[in-house]
Amino acid sequence: MRYNVITAWIMVVILSLCGVVLPANAETAFSETIRQAPPEITSLPGRFGKYIIFGSYEQDNDLENGPEPIEWRVLEVKDGKALVVSLYALELMQYHGIIAADESVTWETWDIRAWLNGEFMEAAFTAAEKLRIPDVTVRAQWHRYSNATLGNHTQDHIFLLSLTEIEEYWPQKGSRKCSPTAYAIANYEIRNGEEWPDTEVGYKAGDKGNCNWWVRTPGEFDGSASWINRNGTIAFLNYQNLLQLDTRNFDYGIRPAMWIDLEP
Repeated sequence: MRYNVITAWIMVVILSLCGVVLPANAETAFSETIRQAPPEITSLPGRFGKYIIFGSYEQDNDLENGPEPIEWRVLEVKDGKALVVSLYALELMQYHGIIAADESVTWETWDIRAWLNGEFMEAAFTAAEKLRIPDVTVRAQWHRYSNATLGNHTQDHIFLLSLTEIEEYWPQKGSRKCSPTAYAIANYEIRNGEEWPDTEVGYKAGDKGNCNWWVRTPGEFDGSASWINRNGTIAFLNYQNLLQLDTRNFDYGIRPAMWIDLEP
């Protein structure tokens, strides 16, 4: 990649010296594919841990001021790369189109996986930023709470965390709590024709405004999924939930995760 960039710049200089003018759109397209400087790991005022600001996505629901920079929580730095997960739930969605309708689905075939690596990736990152998001093996990990079919390992740029990873990086449930963005709430309300419930029966006042959010680990039965509750505890779809599909909304938080290349 670096040799191609150097060669391209040499050609630009030669053409410029020869009086050849490049089209404006060609220069723009070229500049967007240059490998940009790596993002810095930093801290955020009033928050514990390390963060990276990278990419942009609509969050404040003010469409006139454009998308906001995405804040990512750093979970691990290894081999020149950082594993990150979004600080906020950037959308409130189901993990798959019709829950429990198809028991053959796993993370490999979930709708949310296709959305993350397609529509979301295109919306959130420039061509230059995409060069820093490697394609990695996402493992179908066993978990003691799940007896369902795991499915296959996948190759993804963007993914959801597993319960195993969450317990490894966030052993304390308080660190798992998450709130959705204003844009995510607005999309939920438009899609469902109702206000997003910012609390549920049985939760403490301090958990108000938090959301449940999906992970890629399957739940109790084939085709199901697991999630993190508003209070940071682990939950999963079980057979009892099937009786609630007509009365309970499963549009839960989406917290994209990925590795970011930090090498120069």
